[in-house]
Amino acid sequence: MILNIYANDPLSLQENLKHTFDAICEKNEFGKRAILDHPQGAGEVYCQEFHDGVSMELYDCTFREDITINIQTADANPLYFLYSLLPGVGFSHLPRGLGNFQAAVVRSSKNDPLEIYFPKDIPIQLLIFKIDKELYCKNRNKLIAKKEALQHLFEEQETVSTAHLCSPNICIADLYQKLSLSTLKDPNGIYFLEAEANLIVGHILTQYVTDNNLEETNWILTTSELERVRQMANRICQDPSDAYTIQELSRRTGLNPYKLQEAFKHLYKSTAVKFIQEKRLIKAAELLGTSEYNVTQVVEEIGLSSKSYFSKIFKAKYSCSPKEYQDQFKNRKILSIKV
Repeated sequence: MILNIYANDPLSLQENLKHTFDAICEKNEFGKRAILDHPQGAGEVYCQEFHDGVSMELYDCTFREDITINIQTADANPLYFLYSLLPGVGFSHLPRGLGNFQAAVVRSSKNDPLEIYFPKDIPIQLLIFKIDKELYCKNRNKLIAKKEALQHLFEEQETVSTAHLCSPNICIADLYQKLSLSTLKDPNGIYFLEAEANLIVGHILTQYVTDNNLEETNWILTTSELERVRQMANRICQDPSDAYTIQELSRRTGLNPYKLQEAFKHLYKSTAVKFIQEKRLIKAAELLGTSEYNVTQVVEEIGLSSKSYFSKIFKAKYSCSPKEYQDQFKNRKILSIKV
C-alpha cells in the first residue's frame, strides 16, 4: 500500500490516514491526532507544528500490511530528522533500515521523492521532524556557521536527496519517552512539547556533527552496550551507596574500562567517577534535608568513608558545609533539595 503525501502540505498525511484507514482525526489548537482502528492498521499518529519552521510527526502504531509513505518534494525540500525507538522502519536513501535508538538526517531535494517503509506486523515508534531550512536558520546563523558539517547540511540541496544514518543515541530515547502525548490535551502542554521537541532536534544535530568528525569504523559503542551502561546508571541513581569502582562497573556491564568511560561520556557528558559522585551528593542532600541522620551517618549511607573528603566535595557543589546545609533546611531557608 502506498500513501502519497506532500512536503509542503501538513494536512496531506492526516487526510491519507483518514481515507485509507477510516482514521478518526481530532484537532485542537495544539496539534492533530489520527486514531487508527482498522484491519489494516491500529494505533495513533500525532502531528504538531511549532515555531521556527519545525513540525513533528509521531507514529505509535502497527500496520497489518506493508506500507510505503511517498513524500513528494517538488514544491518544497525540507530537512527530515527521523528517530526510531524500535528497529524495522526503512528509508529509500539508506542502505539499511533504522535500528532501535537510531536517528537519520535526510536532505531532501526537489523532484527526488522520499520513501519511508513500514513493514507489516512490526510495532512502530517513530518520530519525524520536518525542518524548513530557511526559517530554522533565521535566528541560528551564527551557531550553524561554527560547524562546517551544519553549514553543509543547511545549504540548498542540488538534485539528489541524501541521508546520513547516525550512530545509536540512547539519550534521545529518554527524551522521546518524556514527549508525553497527553501534553496535546493540556492547555499549557504546547510549551513543554515544543521545548522537548527542540531539545531532541538539538541532540540529533549534535550526533550528526559528532558522526561527521569520525570515520564509521571508529564507532566503538553498539546500541546494546549503551543500553547496558544506561541500566547501570539507573541502578547508581537508585542506590549510589554501593561500592562502585571502574573494575566493578566493567564487570557488571561487560565492557572494558575504556569503553565504559566512553559510554558515560556519550550518554551523560561525564566520566563514570564524576557521575557516581554527583548522584551520591544528591542523595546526601536529600538525607540531610529529610532525615534525622547526622553528617557522619550520611557519609556512611552514601558509601563514602572520609568525612573530610565528603565535606569538601559537598561544599564545592552546594557552597556550604553539610552541617550548614542541614541547619538551613531545618530553618526553612532551603525549601527543596538542590540537585
